[in-house]
Amino acid sequence: MKLFGMVQTVRGITRVANLNGKITKSTIDVVMTNCYSHFLECTVLEDRIGDHQALKCILNVKVNKASKFQKVLIRDQSLNNLKALHYFLGKCSDYSSIVNCNDVD
Repeated sequence: MKLFGMVQTVRGITRVANLNGKITKSTIDVVMTNCYSHFLECTVLEDRIGDHQALKCILNVKVNKASKFQKVLIRDQSLNNLKALHYFLGKCSDYSSIVNCNDVD
């Protein structure tokens, strides 16, 4: 992912499991960013979601509020649009640079 300027922000253990009586610990959950100036903190919480620890990410992002009378666009999630997205992701996208990457860093 370094090829794309992405870095993993999670630094703690996010999954603890009992595998045949052996306790395993891993950082299996991934939060990637390439916006370093907006990313303030990523914390592994004590709360659990299934067998994973919950994550809390703090971003410094200014969200502009829409003016009172500004038109808000709503994405059309019709079946045709979902089929078009599925086709685009499956047939029109090239993932070879990710799939063929030998360096996970």
